[in-house]
Amino acid sequence: LLAADLGVEREDWLGAARGARPLLSAPRAKGTLVVLSGADPVIAAEHALLGACYGQGALPFGVQRVIAERKVHDHMVLQLIARASTLTLGNPIDPDCELGPLASEGAREAVEAQIAAARAQGATLVHGGVPADDPRVGNGFFLRPALLVGGDPELGAWTRDVPGPLLLIHDAPDREHALAALPAEGPVG
Repeated sequence: LLAADLGVEREDWLGAARGARPLLSAPRAKGTLVVLSGADPVIAAEHALLGACYGQGALPFGVQRVIAERKVHDHMVLQLIARASTLTLGNPIDPDCELGPLASEGAREAVEAQIAAARAQGATLVHGGVPADDPRVGNGFFLRPALLVGGDPELGAWTRDVPGPLLLIHDAPDREHALAALPAEGPVG
């Protein structure tokens, strides 16, 4: 009933064995996760990062926005930073690769521009968002996953899909604010 009332297209349940907590995806928005208190922040962070990095973050069904209730927000951000720091970069056909390069230098520059715009609108970059400095990947168009906290969910990257490994994380005081912060239908791409 709740998901239907919100116009949610997909509803996933996280941690069913531990008293499932919903992660909701808003209509047409490139993956928005709502993480409610009671969710395991370690598992939620892993799923959010997987969704942000799968297909180098360029897939329309990936994850770009996380709205977390305040009770889990800070722990989840710490888990995201810790996990993003250990991602294995490389050739996407390598089974150990967790994040491949973007398609082109232009694609990387477009993501970097969106990161700069989000920062200009009040978001804080807490991890990544820079070309990979890793001799194992050479000169490919690799970008460390960008984790941005805060900013106005009505502006910039919150309302535009960014084709790259980027997560915007919003702190909602409670369940009602978390659900109210789900993005409305907007431009895709």
